[in-house]
Amino acid sequence: NLNETMGLISQQMARLFNADGAYITLWDDQQQLSIPAAAYGVNQEGYKDIPAKPNERTLTLSVLELGQTLVVDDLQSTPYIEPQLARTYPFQTLIGLPLISDNQKLGAVILGFTLARSFSAEELERGEQAARQVALAIAKSRLYAEVQRLAITDALTNLLNRRGIFELAQKEVKIAQHLKLPLSLLWLDLDHFKFINDQYGHHIGDEVVKEIAARIRSVLRDRDLVGRYGGEGGDEFIIVLPETDHERALQVAERLRVTVSQTPVASSVGAIAVTASVGFTSLLDETEALEALLHRADEQMYAAKSAGRNRVCSHQISGG
Repeated sequence: NLNETMGLISQQMARLFNADGAYITLWDDQQQLSIPAAAYGVNQEGYKDIPAKPNERTLTLSVLELGQTLVVDDLQSTPYIEPQLARTYPFQTLIGLPLISDNQKLGAVILGFTLARSFSAEELERGEQAARQVALAIAKSRLYAEVQRLAITDALTNLLNRRGIFELAQKEVKIAQHLKLPLSLLWLDLDHFKFINDQYGHHIGDEVVKEIAARIRSVLRDRDLVGRYGGEGGDEFIIVLPETDHERALQVAERLRVTVSQTPVASSVGAIAVTASVGFTSLLDETEALEALLHRADEQMYAAKSAGRNRVCSHQISGG
């Protein structure tokens, strides 16, 4: 976990130099932005809440531009940090250590000292060795996180893939059952999608799926889960709605159906009309398995198709 890793690193760097504060910033090269990531010591709690500004002259930017360690003897009179930013730190001396791995600028470790300090060449070399290890750790953590993300992400739509939606849905079901919260699950299938693939080719089918995926995501909350399940043409989607009861799920299902169908998809071969059949159900009790919800939602999706397509069908819960 990158956040936990950086928290531990900042603590160890402060102890290594007997610093009053140690901070790790990450560098967003595209936005030219120094992002506060972890802290230990002075202002440990508030550091990550400091607003970052693009192109702001920070010590992180300065050390990454130079590609080497910077020692700031007097924080209030240095060209390496903007004056208004320098005034927010209660330090006299700073050390900035660049975090660079395989020529990739990752960020910086910043060490703060409330009193003036000088450093021997051996101390600075020890800090630079540590910074190289820190950069390697951050690079590995990022790579691992990206591999994990790709393992559960559908490449075409950037939604969850089959594995991802199943794994995360399992967790949401357990949370809902433990906290006695409502949860609903929707199964959406594009109508006559095989005809689109047969008529226009699979590359056009992919264009349609990608657009519909974006429309589905636009309707949902950030915390809702949506995954591309597959099906014969990869045109089925599973949606998990945490803290959503049956009545609210019906509203979401209908809004999804309308959002999919109300505007033809603009493709490379022109506008293609698309509709969807949606089946949904809600969690019944504290022992129900995810598989039961999936089975009921799938049944209701097929019921919607049998009833004429482009409609929503739901499993009727007792009393509902």
